[in-house]
Amino acid sequence: SATTRVLVLGASGMLGSAVVARLDAEGFAVHAAARTPLPVPRGVVTIPTADLTACDELARVFTAATPEVGVN
Repeated sequence: SATTRVLVLGASGMLGSAVVARLDAEGFAVHAAARTPLPVPRGVVTIPTADLTACDELARVFTAATPEVGVN
C-alpha cells in the first residue's frame, strides 16, 4: 500500500529496476538506492550510494529512507 515504505537496494540492476517498477505500480512508497544514476518512475525517491559494504553508508541510506521493508 502507499503507506508502506520500501527500500530497494541495487535498484539500478536488472532485477532491482523491475522490483522498483512493480512496487511503484502497486502503490508502495518506494525508495531506490543505487551506485549508478537510474531512471525511475515518477514518485520514486532515489538515494545515491557509494558503497553499501561500508557500514556508515548503509546506515545513511536506511536513515534517509526509514523503510518498513527492505529488498536486496
